[in-house]
Amino acid sequence: MKNVVRSTTLALFTVGSAALGQVVPGGLEDVSGNSNINVLNGFHRPSRFQQVYQDPALTTGYIQEFRFRQDEQFGGGASCTLMNVTVVLSSTTVSPDALSLTFADNHGADATTVFSGNLVISSASTTADPRPFDYVIRFPVPFYYDAGGGKNLLVDITAPIGDDTYPCDFNPLLDAHLVSGDGVSMVFCFDGTCSPTFDSATEAGSDGYVTMFLRADGIFSDGFESGTTGTWSATNP
Repeated sequence: MKNVVRSTTLALFTVGSAALGQVVPGGLEDVSGNSNINVLNGFHRPSRFQQVYQDPALTTGYIQEFRFRQDEQFGGGASCTLMNVTVVLSSTTVSPDALSLTFADNHGADATTVFSGNLVISSASTTADPRPFDYVIRFPVPFYYDAGGGKNLLVDITAPIGDDTYPCDFNPLLDAHLVSGDGVSMVFCFDGTCSPTFDSATEAGSDGYVTMFLRADGIFSDGFESGTTGTWSATNP
């Protein structure tokens, strides 16, 4: 049973290989997390949050998409459009539970805006436990994440418009996990606590959204991509 319900604007993601995807925190592919957090919605915007991922499940590659899933107890069908959303990904040396409340301090040198615009989110109503990863954020251009060198992955989402409009203000809770040392944590501001420039967080948590990441690498094989051969094949078009 869930032990935490918090009104924040965070989301857990899953990183995926070409075939299956990779889920963080690890071990939660087929098991619901023990907590939940409110999805980005009209009621809690304007908002900004960052979540850092440090987990063996995260491997080097081009991330094309990440997904969240609804909480198995408090989820429900949902579909709405969040206006003017910005999503930034970067590699970072900052570890979980050590994020600065100053958002810029947590970014790495490769910070990249992977999505900017109106974000349409939609999730089916189901009684499955766990629920499917069907809250999708896909990037026009993949982000290259290098899991080596002591780097972690940082996801940064800003939703600057607090329109309080239906159906976004009734979006269900998302699945999350709260265990010290589980490889995720977050910092955030929301619901009127953000500064006009959205530069600093007002709260921090050791919990985080359960996330699935899907990769775009693997398109070329046979050594063509590394220059070791003159031929290539499309293994994952």
